[in-house]
Amino acid sequence: MLNCGIIGVGNAGNQVVSYAEQEKAPFKLFAINCSAEDLKSIPESINRALIGDGRGAGKNRVNSKTSLAKDIMPLIMSDEFKEFMIGLDFLFICSSTGGGTGSGASLVMTSVINNVYPTVYTINVGIMNCIKDALSTQSNTLEYLHELYEVMSEPTYMLYDNDKFGSLPINKMMDTVNRQIVEDLTVLTGQYNTNTRFTSMDDKDTINLLKTPGRIVVSQIKNFKEKDINENGIENMLLENIRKGAHVDLQKDRIVSYFGIIYNMSQEVADNFDFGLPKIQQEVGVPLDTWQHLVINEDSKLPNSVFIIFTGLTKINDRIDKINDRLKEIMDRQKQKEDDDTLNEFNINELNAKKAYKETTVSGKPQKVDLNDIFAKFGVTSGSDI
Repeated sequence: MLNCGIIGVGNAGNQVVSYAEQEKAPFKLFAINCSAEDLKSIPESINRALIGDGRGAGKNRVNSKTSLAKDIMPLIMSDEFKEFMIGLDFLFICSSTGGGTGSGASLVMTSVINNVYPTVYTINVGIMNCIKDALSTQSNTLEYLHELYEVMSEPTYMLYDNDKFGSLPINKMMDTVNRQIVEDLTVLTGQYNTNTRFTSMDDKDTINLLKTPGRIVVSQIKNFKEKDINENGIENMLLENIRKGAHVDLQKDRIVSYFGIIYNMSQEVADNFDFGLPKIQQEVGVPLDTWQHLVINEDSKLPNSVFIIFTGLTKINDRIDKINDRLKEIMDRQKQKEDDDTLNEFNINELNAKKAYKETTVSGKPQKVDLNDIFAKFGVTSGSDI
């Protein structure tokens, strides 16, 4: 089983680590925020750090980056953070894409951590906002995605979508998405890869699977009995889990690098299951390779579970189109002029101006890493050494 940690950045990320703590999930946990009030909402047992003046970022990504630039090195070189990082194989950095603190700080934090702790592999986990949300949230998400795809170097990432549950009350929407994030990350640790005399995925197999650049999606059906399998079969149940779950919808290009499949089932269920996964390959794509872990339950009364990890999935262009459509709707209502940019229809600088962001200067001194270079890539300028 892999040793993994979760850093929750901003309120959305903080709530993910809170849920993980509540469920006693197998992770080391750390919470980071610009808001002292938000940090008060998480369990006292979780390690935490406040960046900036404690008054929040006000949905302003530049404020978040500026606070991080001033505080990042004392934070990640602190004894508490070093202790947190000891022994980790993977670090999941969770945040919203549309807020201020998490959206602004999480990706640049990943870049700094990659330089200071190069033996720990980082995976960003972004939580996207609802399509109905306002301009600032939508444009923050476009900025986040621009940095993810254009600034980060071959990132591995996961993207969840609040819009899939936008009809629910906000608290239930958040609980539903947070639950799936923690359950999916638990699958990635290898917790369900129990001892088997059949084909198996060891830790190195899982590491190779998860280090694949691109998006990761997890589908899982847990604790079902043979009578629970519907007429369409297990494959369709897994596909339905993707469609109705919290992941951003799959692209229709059917490009995927690898499958990691964990089966825990009775012999009776295995006898009627097509391990070639033809329906899943037809919808998701044909992988370059597949890792499998098969456990056959000796007791047929035990529940069955199947988990599939898809890695190397492509950019979420269809979801970006929906954001652009929403922005066009908002801008048309405000009678604003449209411009093009690398994310199709809107110029990020113009959107920043629309939100009346102020230009920010960062100061400080780097330790072991060129912070000027890293933060400049994320749009924070400095007139001198950080």
